[in-house]
Amino acid sequence: MRYVDNGVEREVRARLIVGADGRMSQTREACGIKLHQDKPHHWFAGLLVEGANAWPDDLQAIGTEGDFAFSVKP
Repeated sequence: MRYVDNGVEREVRARLIVGADGRMSQTREACGIKLHQDKPHHWFAGLLVEGANAWPDDLQAIGTEGDFAFSVKP
């Protein structure tokens, strides 16, 4: 990086650059780094259930049924 400090141009180099801006990273793209990613292996869906008043508001559940996993968060 080059910058001017009190009229003097300076240059500094970093040993490590961290760009934590997600899969569609502009930092990665600007640096010319190829995107490597796994194929999707989990699918998620959400469901809003009305009238489920018997389920306590402070109770969460996580479990499996066959090949499926579920999570209930009121």
